Amino acid sequence: MARRTVTAVVLLALLLPVIYFGGIPYFLLVAVFVGIGSGSTPRCSYLRGFQPSRVITIGGVLLILAARGFWPSAAASILTLCILAALAFHLYMFERGADGAAVDLAITLSGLA
Repeated sequence: MARRTVTAVVLLALLLPVIYFGGIPYFLLVAVFVGIGSGSTPRCSYLRGFQPSRVITIGGVLLILAARGFWPSAAASILTLCILAALAFHLYMFERGADGAAVDLAITLSGLA
């Protein structure tokens, strides 16, 4: 119990100034947590034997986050490019003999959403 309290106090002391001042440091803080969170979908799927693209999922989510934060008008285009990249990657994997490429594509796209 005391260990959790100390951890919470230390994190609060480190994160509160970043949240207070905002801007780029706050965006980077949010991007770290979003990146860690978006990696959970491919990681859980790997444990069940699927092969979604971790790079496209995490990279795509971070690109969409950056677009929404700094270039809102380009967010839809970047989402479209991420979907096309996932389609191309899983089509390539299917051509290389991956039988579950369609399910892997669905998992990758669900991680982007």
